[in-house]
Amino acid sequence: MPGHWRFLELSLPTPDIGASLDFYRCLGFTELNTSDIRPYPYVVLTDGRIAIGLHGDQLPVPALSFVQSGAATWARQLEAAGFELAFKHLGIDDFHEFALVSPSGHLALVAEAPTFSRLQIDEASAPLTGASAYIQFGCYDLDACVSFWNVAGLAEDAEDEGIDPLDPEAAIQVEGEELVEDDEGTDSMRALDEARETGPDEIELAAPHLRLRLSLGHDNTPRLNFPTPDAAGLHAAAERFGLQFRAEGKQKVLKAPEGTLLTIDLV
Repeated sequence: MPGHWRFLELSLPTPDIGASLDFYRCLGFTELNTSDIRPYPYVVLTDGRIAIGLHGDQLPVPALSFVQSGAATWARQLEAAGFELAFKHLGIDDFHEFALVSPSGHLALVAEAPTFSRLQIDEASAPLTGASAYIQFGCYDLDACVSFWNVAGLAEDAEDEGIDPLDPEAAIQVEGEELVEDDEGTDSMRALDEARETGPDEIELAAPHLRLRLSLGHDNTPRLNFPTPDAAGLHAAAERFGLQFRAEGKQKVLKAPEGTLLTIDLV
């Protein structure tokens, strides 16, 4: 019973929100205004393309979070269809949400309502890393993971949805909110296209505002790929704030305090 849940954020368990917030801020990420619905520390930042939610220590593992009205009804229908929920908060006084566990151990978290306005993302400037091209999860069974994320409405071919979910030239309507066209240069678009090319052990899924790359392997640490960084600005920030890059092939990797890996095309 596939859904078409609206992507909200990459949600990350974050034991030290202050350290992670400082890390992303020094790279130029924009902090968003959020509702106070969550009963624990919660901060959201954006690179101008996706939102990154820092969830204190209440989230057990990294998740892709979605919004779907009638979350309680969805939870009951999924359970009736044989899906096991990792958790559900559906009481009278709860902010309604539930989660499913993917074969790779990540969560698909579904909430009744958004915790911030997406318009803030559209208005945010890109950080020194540039905007991300995709989120990457490792998994040991690509077919099983694809089938799982299909439940949330992610498709292996973006053309199945009639759009390119992250195409800066595409202005699409999502629940009444129009995305503003982003006039990026030709070089940036070429780098973005190249970043989206998958290898033999990778599959890329897409939905509005989201590209998820599944890579065969047992390392399920979330990664964000940045193909169009401000190289000079990033080097200056690294020197100023003491950020340590790790070489990985032709790319450089920064590790955030909560463990997320930022893979950057940086020479």
